[in-house]
Amino acid sequence: MTSKISSRYCIDHSPRGLKLAVLWLLLTVLGVGYARRRGITLTLLPNTRQPSAQCAASDASARLLKYQDISTTLSQKRVRARAHGTDALRMLDQGLLFAWSYNQPEARKSFALGLEFDSNEPLLHWAYAYILGPFQNKVPHAKDPGYPAFLPLDYKEASEAASTALQLATLQASSLDAPTEQEQEDAELALALAEASSLLYDPHLLDLGPDQFVRMFNEAERRWAETMERIARQQHSADLLAMAAEALMIPEAWNLKQAGGGGQLKPAGVRAEQLILEALEWDPFQPLALHLHVHIAETGSPVRGQGYLQAASGEKSADMLHSGNGTFRHMGHLLHMPAHVFVRLGRYHDAVEAGLRALAVDAQDVADCQTTVASEHDMDLLVYSANMAGQSHLAIEWSKKLQQAAELYPRGSWLGTHDTPSFDWTTLPLTWVFHGMWESILENLTPPPANARGICAKGGYEYAVSVYHYAMALAHAAQSETLQYHQNNSRSETAFDRASWHLQQLQVAVVEVKQEPPTEPGEGAGLYSCEHHQLSAIQVHVAKARIAQAEGPYPGNLHAAEHHLKEAVLLEDQLSYAAPPRQAPTLRHCLTHILERTESPAEAEVISRQALSLYPNNPWGLYALLESLKKQDRGAAEVQQVQMQLDGAWQWADRPMNCPCPIFVIW
Repeated sequence: MTSKISSRYCIDHSPRGLKLAVLWLLLTVLGVGYARRRGITLTLLPNTRQPSAQCAASDASARLLKYQDISTTLSQKRVRARAHGTDALRMLDQGLLFAWSYNQPEARKSFALGLEFDSNEPLLHWAYAYILGPFQNKVPHAKDPGYPAFLPLDYKEASEAASTALQLATLQASSLDAPTEQEQEDAELALALAEASSLLYDPHLLDLGPDQFVRMFNEAERRWAETMERIARQQHSADLLAMAAEALMIPEAWNLKQAGGGGQLKPAGVRAEQLILEALEWDPFQPLALHLHVHIAETGSPVRGQGYLQAASGEKSADMLHSGNGTFRHMGHLLHMPAHVFVRLGRYHDAVEAGLRALAVDAQDVADCQTTVASEHDMDLLVYSANMAGQSHLAIEWSKKLQQAAELYPRGSWLGTHDTPSFDWTTLPLTWVFHGMWESILENLTPPPANARGICAKGGYEYAVSVYHYAMALAHAAQSETLQYHQNNSRSETAFDRASWHLQQLQVAVVEVKQEPPTEPGEGAGLYSCEHHQLSAIQVHVAKARIAQAEGPYPGNLHAAEHHLKEAVLLEDQLSYAAPPRQAPTLRHCLTHILERTESPAEAEVISRQALSLYPNNPWGLYALLESLKKQDRGAAEVQQVQMQLDGAWQWADRPMNCPCPIFVIW
């Protein structure tokens, strides 16, 4: 692998790089950069697709044509019993597939259209009750917590649908006259499913009051799981078996591992995984089973062969979804799901491909006036994957699209956290920071607008302000150090003063970023808490470390930089699991860079191996390991092996690998 940059100091030594860097830095210090920055406006990217201004109501014929190849075991049995297919049952199929990809709005549309074809179909009412219920990202709460939750009001609506399903199934079963064996089995299946839902949504549960609602419903959910498993085995239905596994997982609210159990699953998690794997034996393409299996596995150890629960255990399911061979190729969110496992295993380019494929389906759905699910989340994971793979141009492109997500996706689309007109402003400047693109920051970055936020809406604006000062502090510190290194230029003091000022403003901004309470579902802080306060505290230490490197005569105060980075790593380790990781890149990469500069290559090796155990095959960690091995004069075979890994991990990158942590790069 070739590089124009010194591996020791991360400095661009090419003649052209030196001339351009110094020229641009001088212009910026003199004020030209500030003038240009004030005139920058973000325009809509030309290759994005917007929904029509006037979206028509869902057209049944168009929907049937678009999803004509979708089928489930439920409709297949129903069709055989009736000796002919029905459009109502085809709507049942597509609605269930939407539900299994967590797209509740489109599932409701499909079931509603199905009821227009046949309002007496009990399975459609049963499915409607199912979609009105909870799922993994929307678990039961007695009161509105301020984020998606299954509430008593939802329970009441689901109970009504379940009651209708039971009435119709009972009527159909009792009105059969000399039925065939298939007709009898079909009627019994519809009745069994309707009875199960009526027990889950017993209207008397609401009489117990809100304090008892969650506990009693979760108990009912577990009983429903047992009933669904029994029916699934009677029918040999992978669909129903996957739904039984889902019902076991919902009461656990994505908190499936035992506390202090070294990563072991709780009994409910163990049983759910068993049912999922059995469902996949019956049907390797069952969408819900594949979806759930990826989610269970992703929180496991990223190191192959290590830990009770391993991310690699879900790799086969991720690859099956990634193949695009099943009917799930119609569902953007299901096509995105493999990325959850791929990033854990260091398959960053595969994660990029999964994200692009998913978002292409989302774009078509928007053009067809359909709502999408978690498109903003899909973009977040795509940007992270592209950054880790060194595909900076792609990461920047999609960071800009994230800033337009509220415009690109129709109201009602769940963007990943909340349906809100605000937008994720922070990912773009953080991507520039990730790659040390100080020119982009100093030329383009302006204070965040009032509707800017981080990944989450709550506290998002305050966090955006924090990110602004963080990025500017780093950029001016790099500017100061570059001028001093290349020319020993007195103007570096002006840039250093600006860096110090933005650090002070960052410390003020952090106070305004409130500590978020834990949310459900999820481990630790939970799915709907983005830990903005913790991230801002980390950024203060990183900014202090970056400014310390720029202090005084070159190479700066490296021991102070090391101290602050070690503090930042401690805070980083307290963050909850999230996909993508909330702090990227891991600051261990930055710490290894400073340790190598302080002539501590052995410690740098230890830290780089830690980074690779957390994020296997990540090229930044491999580069850090490679440099530490070279500094210790390790054997050629060991160095060559790491170099080969690095070459493979970096093969899709659009920029040279020059530093384990571009945050500390100097031009």
